[in-house]
Amino acid sequence: MKKSLISLFILIIYSTSPIHAEVYKTKNPDGSITFSDVPKESASEKIKIPETSTIKIEKTKATSFSPNNRNKDQKKFKLTITSPKDGQNYYNAQANQIPVSVQIEPRSNKIRTQIFHNGQLIKGSNILNPHRGSHSVVVKAVHVTSGKVLATSPTSTFYVHRAIAR
Repeated sequence: MKKSLISLFILIIYSTSPIHAEVYKTKNPDGSITFSDVPKESASEKIKIPETSTIKIEKTKATSFSPNNRNKDQKKFKLTITSPKDGQNYYNAQANQIPVSVQIEPRSNKIRTQIFHNGQLIKGSNILNPHRGSHSVVVKAVHVTSGKVLATSPTSTFYVHRAIAR
């Protein structure tokens, strides 16, 4: 078994190298299989190994970004989730509807916000009836016409505690 694994390893190395030699597979009397570049018996089977595919990587021109070469129409937006606050706890009935509030700087009528609760886009600005446990909220500022995400808020994690009926 150990010889078979070593032989297979050698086969893999040769199959990825640019040198293509003939490879033979021989089934031994004990049931193990040996790979070799020399046929051992007449029972050896010649294995055809396909050529390794290669691609040519071309050099690309590197570009750098700095505030000086930024498009003049682009603004840098800052999003802050003001509710729910990171680490905030909600208990029982107060957790049935959790409002999400966000502060956007600078204000613009060319953006809209998308609210993600546990990675899922929600409709409206309230999280309705979340289950017990940990929850995350992220808000994205999206350009109204292009749909391009202009900014993403830091994640706010909040916790829902509900009584268990026994």
